[in-house]
Amino acid sequence: MTDSIEECLHRLNLDPSEIQKHRSQGDLVRQGFSRLATKCDIRTDGRADSDVALAKSFSLDPVIFKKALSLNPAHFQKDFLTRLESSLLPLLRSLLESFSLQLDPSRLMDQPGPELKWILELQSLLEVTLEQIKFMLYIICPKKVTFILKQTDDQHDEEVKIFRLSGLDSQLMVMFKDFRCIFQTSSELIWQLGLSTETCDQPDDMPDTQNRLFQNISKSEDSIYWTFRWLEGSELELVIQDWPNQFSEIDAFLHKMALGANPWIDVEQDEQSSDEDRWIATNQPSSDLNSQIARSLIPVLKLMRLFYKKSYAWAMNQEVYLFTTMSSDQLESIAQSASYCITVLIDFNLFFDPDPNEFSSVSYTETLKTIQSNLDTVVPLIVLHFVPTEFLPHDNFKEWLVDWYTAFNLAIFNSIKNVDSLATNLPQ
Repeated sequence: MTDSIEECLHRLNLDPSEIQKHRSQGDLVRQGFSRLATKCDIRTDGRADSDVALAKSFSLDPVIFKKALSLNPAHFQKDFLTRLESSLLPLLRSLLESFSLQLDPSRLMDQPGPELKWILELQSLLEVTLEQIKFMLYIICPKKVTFILKQTDDQHDEEVKIFRLSGLDSQLMVMFKDFRCIFQTSSELIWQLGLSTETCDQPDDMPDTQNRLFQNISKSEDSIYWTFRWLEGSELELVIQDWPNQFSEIDAFLHKMALGANPWIDVEQDEQSSDEDRWIATNQPSSDLNSQIARSLIPVLKLMRLFYKKSYAWAMNQEVYLFTTMSSDQLESIAQSASYCITVLIDFNLFFDPDPNEFSSVSYTETLKTIQSNLDTVVPLIVLHFVPTEFLPHDNFKEWLVDWYTAFNLAIFNSIKNVDSLATNLPQ
C-alpha cells in the first residue's frame, strides 16, 4: 500500500508540521515551474513581435528599437549572436548548475524555507534569461529556416550564413524542449516531497522522478554545449558533427553484405553475428546471383566507410578558420552526405531477391552512380575549402584523398562492370 506524505516524512525523521509551514511557498514554486514550462513551449510561437518584446526586456523604446533593427538587421543579428555566446548562454549554464543543487531533496527537506526562497529567485532569473534568448533567436531567425539547399549566395555572410543560423535555430528549439522537461519534472518533485498544498498520492515514485530530473538536467547541459558549438564552432566542425551517427548504419549494411557474400562462413566466424543473422543464413534462400552482387558491392562500401571515418578523424584534429567561402547549400551537402548515402544504400535491398528475373542491372548502376555523384560533390569541396593549400610535413590527407578517390571510382567501375556481366549471363 502506498504510504501517505506524512508517513514518508516520519520515516525520514522529518517534522510534518515544519513542512506544513512552507507549503504555500511550495505552491508559488510550482506555479513558477508551470509558468517557465509554458514559456519554453515555443513550438507554435509567433516570431513577428519579438522585437517589441526584446526591447521591453532591455527597457528600450520599442519604436526606436524596431526602426533601428529595420535599417540594419545584419548588424543586430551579429550583435545578438555575440551576446548569446558571451553572456546569455554562460549565464544560463551557471543558473542551471545552481538550480540542480537547489533541487536536491535532502537539502529541500532539511531547510525547506531558505531553499524554496532561493528557487523562487532562480526562477525569476531563468525566466528573464530564457525570454531574452528566445526573443534574440526570433530576431536572428525571423522565420524558421527550412530551405538551406536553395541558399547559394551567402558565401561571404560568415556567422550569419543560413546553414549556421538554421543549425542554431534547431538546437535552441531542442534546448527549450529540454528545459521544459526540467521544469515539469521539478514541479512534480516538489509535489512528491509534500512541499505544496496539493495532496500527493504518488510519494513512492520520487526516486523515478529524481532520476528523470537528473537525465533532463544532463540533456540540457548537452543542449547548451551544442548551442555553443553552433555559435563558435568552425564550419568544418559543424559539417562533420553528425557523421558519426551514420557510422554504425554503414557498418551494419556492410555486415549484411558480408553475410550475403558468404552466408554460412561469416556467421560462424563472426562473434558479433546475432541469432537473427544465423537464422537468415540457415533458412533464407540465397542465390549465387545474390552472393556475387554482394561481393561486387563490398569494396565500394568499404571505401565509402573509410572515407567518412578517415575524414572525420582528420577533421577533429584540425585548427582551421571559422568560415569558408562556401554557400549554405554547399555546407549542407557535406553535412548531409553520410546520411544521404545511408538513404541510398537502402535501395540496394531491392537487388537481393532469390528470383533472378527480378534483377535489374540498370537500376543497380543508377543507385551506385547516385552515391558516386554525392561524393563527387563532397570531396572537391573538402579539398578546396578545408585542406590547407600550403605543404605540411605531417599532414598527407590531401594525397590520401587523391589515392582514395582513384580507388573509389575504380571500385565503382568494377562493381558496375561485374553486375552488368552477371545480368548479361542470366538465363532467359
